[in-house]
Amino acid sequence: MAGNTPQTSSNGLDLSQQVLATACIAVVNNYRRSHVTKLEAIIMLVETISGELFATPGRVSTVTGPYLAMLDEVESELARATDSSTRGRTTHSDEPAPVDEEAPLPEDRSRAGSVEPGEPARKRSKLDYSSIDAAVKCRKFQPLSPSLEQTNEILKNWSQDPKEVQRYLMYHKFGPEFHKSGWTEIIAGECINLDVVHTIITSSHTVDKQTEVLGGMEIKYGVLEAASKKIATDSDWYAAWNKSADAVKFAFPHREAELNGYFAFISKYFSQANPSAHGRVIRFNKAVRNRVGSSCRLELTNFREFEDLIFSHFNADGRQRNDPMDTKSSSGSSPSTSNKHDPCQKWNTGECSRSAASCRYAHVCSFEQDGRTCGRRHTKTKHHKDSKPKST
Repeated sequence: MAGNTPQTSSNGLDLSQQVLATACIAVVNNYRRSHVTKLEAIIMLVETISGELFATPGRVSTVTGPYLAMLDEVESELARATDSSTRGRTTHSDEPAPVDEEAPLPEDRSRAGSVEPGEPARKRSKLDYSSIDAAVKCRKFQPLSPSLEQTNEILKNWSQDPKEVQRYLMYHKFGPEFHKSGWTEIIAGECINLDVVHTIITSSHTVDKQTEVLGGMEIKYGVLEAASKKIATDSDWYAAWNKSADAVKFAFPHREAELNGYFAFISKYFSQANPSAHGRVIRFNKAVRNRVGSSCRLELTNFREFEDLIFSHFNADGRQRNDPMDTKSSSGSSPSTSNKHDPCQKWNTGECSRSAASCRYAHVCSFEQDGRTCGRRHTKTKHHKDSKPKST
């Protein structure tokens, strides 16, 4: 019986637990000494703890948590030490700087700012941009506007630590309400997904998905709870755009005139087009913003740069003119004529996001009595059970 009792050390820990703790602390110390990267340290911790607790996988995350917090603390210490040494080089002092005997030698370190804190030192040659410089000299480029120059400088600066910028914007006391992945797109200078913004506005579910890469494995968490809803009407677009523009203006106040000008530009298309053609305006807007988000030389108000997109979406021979989502097809007939006389069940329950013109089904009452459908322009909720509908 005594042989089944686990041995304990003087500090009251099970010997196996003490061995595991010692191994994990060693990993943290290796990271502190820059012998391994933070990513390698995380992998080593997970493998060590999983190997010891293979029979109780639910405890792995619990045991790993404190050691991951230690790694974060060490990372902060290394960053502060780097800042201090940088400032120290700009001041005059007669006292020699302390030397870490276990730290890599200066000649083994790569250029400042080229590696993450804790990443093992390595030599690498200076980056060569001569081919790009030659291309610039042999081409003629239009100068950028002052606003675009300022935007590019801000994005370049933020690219050094986008996660820190994201935290700053998200938790700023005056920051507008906006979702995490939307801030990520703004910080990277990418096109904001307005369908996601629309989904958040019209749904109580979360739509943010987070992805981390551990070793060669991609881990996704915060799974999408609600299917993304597509913007289908001009009112859907206005609501999503205004919310997104508010966030962009907070991050880039100098872009307010650009955003207001683009809003007026798209609003004219909505006001001049029939409701059945609003789908083309929505797709055109997405194409324009994708082009601007993919270039550092374009603004949303460079309207002359979008003439090909205007042709493809609105000209009778344009590639993007016709789409199954449009009410009218190129032949002038409705693609869903066979369904148009059927009542829209979603509209009758208040769930249809389309207008009466763009919906495949008729926005009429679906209440049935004596084998006949009401068909009036009200929802079936107007009916009382076993009674005639109210007058409309």
